[in-house]
Amino acid sequence: MTRLKAFVSNITTKVNDVSLPYVALEHIEPGTGRLVEGALLEGWSTTDSIGHRAGDVRFGKLRPYLSKSYLASSDGVGSSELIVLRPKRSLDSRFLWYLTLSRPFIEWAIATSYGVKMPRTSWSALGNFDVSPPSVPRQREVVGLLDSVIGQIDVLIAEQLHLAALAQERLWVSISKVLGARVGGEADLLESGLLPCPAPWRLAQLRQVARIQSGLTLGKVYSEPVSELPYLRVANVRDGEINTEDVSTVAVPIAVAARHTLRAGDVLMTEGGDNDKLGRGAVWDGRIEPCLHQNHIFAVRPGSELLAEYLSALLTSSWGRAYFTATAHQTTNLASTNRSKVGRLPIPLPLIERQHEIVAFVREESLALTGLMTEIENQVVLLREHRQALITAAVTGHLEFA
Repeated sequence: MTRLKAFVSNITTKVNDVSLPYVALEHIEPGTGRLVEGALLEGWSTTDSIGHRAGDVRFGKLRPYLSKSYLASSDGVGSSELIVLRPKRSLDSRFLWYLTLSRPFIEWAIATSYGVKMPRTSWSALGNFDVSPPSVPRQREVVGLLDSVIGQIDVLIAEQLHLAALAQERLWVSISKVLGARVGGEADLLESGLLPCPAPWRLAQLRQVARIQSGLTLGKVYSEPVSELPYLRVANVRDGEINTEDVSTVAVPIAVAARHTLRAGDVLMTEGGDNDKLGRGAVWDGRIEPCLHQNHIFAVRPGSELLAEYLSALLTSSWGRAYFTATAHQTTNLASTNRSKVGRLPIPLPLIERQHEIVAFVREESLALTGLMTEIENQVVLLREHRQALITAAVTGHLEFA
């Protein structure tokens, strides 16, 4: 056995160049090494960004149990929380990438991490990981065969996730029906608020019945004392739920934090993404206090005439989706909205009693799909475990391919 540092160099050169694609921890899917859908990789850099080149592997030292490892396909920069591993001639870059996704490597990274709330590992620890790679030709043979098998598993995972999406679509249809959302397609009607509204409900703009709070802009340097506080990113907000398994932190003054602090009952809405995700919303339950939100998320605080759960349901219906699709600013790959457009969102507003009834119906429909969704999730978990087991066996020489 030989230590990893004999085969890999740790690159620590700082590069602050906004023309290069930027990768951060939140851009990488846990366990797969892929970039998350809709990751923003351009026009961003920080004074502590570390440069990388094509073929480098960037491994997340923060919360290493998340198994975030990315194989760079081009030159770029990235967060200092992503260690840059540059393979030497005796190690194939893809073999190194698979190695960093293997169970022994992740277990070593976890075992060598320090800190309770924000555990981190380091290059000095990772460099001492014992490896025994085969010859480079054999490495490339293993990588080629592994690519094929993992590709098949990824197809199966994608099929399961597609089933989950279809189940979610069924829920959206049910919500739309109970809301009576008969939405016209003309952008000018949507913009003017002249949507057909189910009688005897009245129509109000969101800004008339709720307060819309903008999020925190990241990357600022403050001269006054700061506190390290958790904050939610776009990746944390999904339709109907908020994922807090991977919450980042930011150092800001208390006065700044107060302007962007969430309150239980706030409805979180995303500013950008794919059209089907634009404006997606979920009710914040206050499970982390205090907690901030970044500037790509709006926090909507309903007034007395509007239930947070009702607004969240409306955002997932054809009503909300049609509005954001018609009014979005569209770029090549992404769509975005802004605070003004969010404020003009037309809200069909029944009495509070009727809103409670609609919310109860949505909950019933959601429960009806829970069994199916749980089964799908279990299948995806098993496939991902099998995926990692194959990677581990391949890079440790315990798997023979036919």
